[in-house]
Amino acid sequence: MIGLPIKRKEDFRLLTGRGKYAADVRLPGLLHAAVLRSPHPHARIAAIRAGAARALPGVAAVITADDLGAVGRIPVRLGQRAGAGPNACLQPPLATGLVRYVGEPVAFVVAASRYLAEDALELIEIDWELLPVVADARRATDPGVPVLHPAAGGNVIERLKARAGNAESGLAAAERRLSERLADLLGHPEHLIHFIELEVGGGFGVRGEFYPEDLVVPWTAMRLGRPVQWIEDRREHLMAANHSRQQYHEVEIGVRRDGTIVALRDRFTVDLGGYIRTHGVVVPELTMALLPGPYRIPNYAFEQALAAADYKAVRAEQARARGEGRYLGIGFGCVLEKAGLGPWEYARVEVDGSGRVVVYSGVAAVGQGIETTLAQVVAGELSMSADDVTVVHGDSARVPFGI
Repeated sequence: MIGLPIKRKEDFRLLTGRGKYAADVRLPGLLHAAVLRSPHPHARIAAIRAGAARALPGVAAVITADDLGAVGRIPVRLGQRAGAGPNACLQPPLATGLVRYVGEPVAFVVAASRYLAEDALELIEIDWELLPVVADARRATDPGVPVLHPAAGGNVIERLKARAGNAESGLAAAERRLSERLADLLGHPEHLIHFIELEVGGGFGVRGEFYPEDLVVPWTAMRLGRPVQWIEDRREHLMAANHSRQQYHEVEIGVRRDGTIVALRDRFTVDLGGYIRTHGVVVPELTMALLPGPYRIPNYAFEQALAAADYKAVRAEQARARGEGRYLGIGFGCVLEKAGLGPWEYARVEVDGSGRVVVYSGVAAVGQGIETTLAQVVAGELSMSADDVTVVHGDSARVPFGI
């Protein structure tokens, strides 16, 4: 069953416009949110005057950092480290006194429509005190440059080193579930948080973060006792979403005359932006781990991997098998892209009295066709048709654990 060219289970609803996205959700009493973002890369907030916005008919609330009170900063969930550096650079849900990048959320408006919410944003007045900016990570340690987080002791948050053959990635830290993170920050019992995954399109890393809006939306809904919907527009996404940022590399490569690479040394700087987000320093760690690419470089991890796999013994087993008429192939995967980011995953398979099978999985659908592929895997194991396998995912009431 695996590998057969079957039709994807997801395609009919997606290709015919029957997919359900967040913007398609309509609930009784639904309120719509808009975010006031910083137009400055580094500035002090001297005053926020939101009285006119709050008085606008149809506006239910204008939220600033003062309203959030004791709600904490967004913690790191991958590659967490002890120490003042990363912990001093965590982002608050809404800016508290300072902004550190263009697009940082400063205020949150909830109104009867998105149009009203956007109109209310224009009525909020902010007094800014502009501060010096360092926009090049290579200059972040120069004398006299502004320090974004004085409590961190400087602009260098972490210095990472990987000796040859031992590129430690630190990715064994447990990835925590979205509902658990919300429960921590909201002070709300996790079992009372119901997370439902809708269609999200593709996923290439940017959706793996926990963003300030992910906290402010449910916090506001709890405060008002009404559902709140926030739809990120394209401009906001390009301005404020977090993914991979600039990296600057100084690379030395030692080669023989025949072109064989015998040594590699790289000193690189990664711009992590104004705050340490939920992925921590995973991006530079992955850079170190993936640096050699497909090349066989002595003193890097590849030769140690061969030793750990007992390559000579595998070759000997291959020779014995050929003598018995069996052919064993040996292959090497040069790159496992970001494998092992989470410690475990959840799945459950149920068979009912009619022989139909339901697979419950904690995997999120981000375009990879899991409703089809998981059905194929199970159908192959149970010697049945994939059409008789239903995959359930993305509902914390039915699948309590997952990434």
